[in-house]
This record gives sequence, structure tokens and C-alpha cells, in this order.
Amino acid sequence: CWTGYMVYSHILVNPVMLLAALRTDVYGRVKVDERILWGGLVVGMALFLSGGLTALHFCSKKMRDGGKTIDTFVKHKTLRQQNSEFWDTRTSSNLGWGETK
Repeated sequence: CWTGYMVYSHILVNPVMLLAALRTDVYGRVKVDERILWGGLVVGMALFLSGGLTALHFCSKKMRDGGKTIDTFVKHKTLRQQNSEFWDTRTSSNLGWGETK
């Protein structure tokens, strides 16, 4: 489940790790202001979310409808499985061996 991992690591764990790092810095080794660190984290999370929403928005309509989005974005499939399910013909092959339209 790739989407679950991405949300878990980028949205849930990063703020907890930053908070833990800042609270356990008893020797004052972190020389950067906390507001800059938190701001960078918020900007990174916003970029992550906007990128995911942009990918979902520009995804082909037939992949968004009918529950296909879950299969496309969440379930792990090999490249061979993706190719066989989403394309009728494969055009990637050695020179001289592919089908042309």
C-alpha cells in the first residue's frame, strides 16, 4: 500500500520526529530557529499534498471512475501487471519488435 506509506511517513511521522528532535536537544546542537524548521516542514507537506492532488486530478478519467483509483494509487503491482491491465498493446520493446499504430 504505497499511498498509506507516503501519508504515514510524510504527514504523520515527520512532525513527530521533528518535535522529538527539538525537545531532546538538551545540549543546544540545533542552531536553526524552530520556526524555520516548522515552516520548512509545513511547506514540504503542502508540496506533497498538492503533488498528490495534481496527480489525481490529471489522472485519466477512466482510472478515476468506478473505484479504479484505489487500484491505481494504493495497490502494489509490478510493471508487468500494470502494462497488461492498462494498455492493450505494448510499444516498449527492442528495436524492430514493437507494434505500431
